[in-house]
Amino acid sequence: MLEKIRFLKDHSKFSFAFLGIVTFWYLSLFPGRLGYDYSLAIRMIQQGESTDWWTSLFFWYLKISSFSGKSIFFPAFLGLIALAFSLVFLISAFSQSLKVRIRAIIAISLTPLFGVFGVTVSHDVFQTAGIIILVGVELRLIQKKYISNQNLITVLLIAFIFLLSVKTGPVFIFFGMISLAIRKRAKVILITLPIIVFLYFVSSIGISTDFMKDAKYYPMIADLKCIAQHPESEITPDEWKFLEQIAPKQLWVEELSCSTVESASKVMNSPSSKLTLNEAFWSNYFGIASKNPAIFMMAHLQRSRGALPPPFFQGPENQVSYDINLPIGFGTNTALQSGPELLHPSIDEPTVDINIGFLKPLEFLAQSPTFLVNQASWFWGWGGFWLIPIMYFWVKNFKNSRIFTRLISLYPIYLLHLSLIILTPGALGRYYMSTILIGVTACIVIILEFFSKVEKASSRDEQLI
Repeated sequence: MLEKIRFLKDHSKFSFAFLGIVTFWYLSLFPGRLGYDYSLAIRMIQQGESTDWWTSLFFWYLKISSFSGKSIFFPAFLGLIALAFSLVFLISAFSQSLKVRIRAIIAISLTPLFGVFGVTVSHDVFQTAGIIILVGVELRLIQKKYISNQNLITVLLIAFIFLLSVKTGPVFIFFGMISLAIRKRAKVILITLPIIVFLYFVSSIGISTDFMKDAKYYPMIADLKCIAQHPESEITPDEWKFLEQIAPKQLWVEELSCSTVESASKVMNSPSSKLTLNEAFWSNYFGIASKNPAIFMMAHLQRSRGALPPPFFQGPENQVSYDINLPIGFGTNTALQSGPELLHPSIDEPTVDINIGFLKPLEFLAQSPTFLVNQASWFWGWGGFWLIPIMYFWVKNFKNSRIFTRLISLYPIYLLHLSLIILTPGALGRYYMSTILIGVTACIVIILEFFSKVEKASSRDEQLI
């Protein structure tokens, strides 16, 4: 009876603390954070336009939750709640003691990686939450924890709907269905799959596909551009004819960085650019790539810097310049951003910004640790690095399943990194945020367990004395 009372007391303290932390992040960064891409989406909504660029379902979500582009306080709130739910769901599946799990939830929620990212209006928040939930489901399944079909259907529908906010979402859902089929959860598949397929197709009704319609070609064109601009690349006369049907030769040979797919935009935005993904395109694409494998591979590794682990692969560039020979902020804005961002600190669309004077001191408290994270974004935003503690943690724990099974349960993260290596437009930390959050959480739990063991050992020593 005393243990039950103590559990309820600890649980109420945790609930109060966690709710307070979530409230702090929301109010301190009210009405939310909004980057360049989603400022563009808000402006399109305000002008009565539509696009499936961020997927049709996400566009509908943003349009409805922002009250047709009038404010972002509600989508920011929903994003934060989605991320909070996913992390609690994941950590509650860990095999550690309740005390360690509660402390881990509090610790990760105190970080800007949770708070600032959570209130940033972006489909990356929902992709992150969806992947974390899938990993949480896998943990329960490999540990043979009882989870009813009703609960499993509910949580999977939430995860799958979140994942429909990104173009690669159907891939995650497909592998999720395979996982269910292997475990003979036919009823779950029969209920969730039709709902997801219905949402996928219905959400596209009335949504324009014209905006950035050629951007889906950028990863392949960027590959060809990086190869074609190299003075010693092997390209046959017939393959050059094919390339020149897409854009003039001078655009192909102009030397540009291969670190993002932006090199493809010059080619695709040429007035004479013509492109169709037919058999001839793929034949020439694979022909050019196969004769220049080093350039092709390095282009993908550069664009996905941060997707693979050290010491054999590159990490991402830092958001803040470390060059002490330059004045602080030289050539940058007041956020000192000179490289790819990790956490977005501002609202880039003035029409949805709301200034509330008494919240300014709270904003300062939130922005200070945010900058500390951003000034070391090469570390915090290196998704490949955080794979290492995740895999160590998974192998070390959950010992009632085989090591291979434990590692396979991380399939959502593997899919994420593989998709980013193949298709990523550039090395941005927000793409890897599910890996980052799970990796940081795993490190937190390892540290908490260590201190817990030290505390128990110290207590035993005191009793002996």
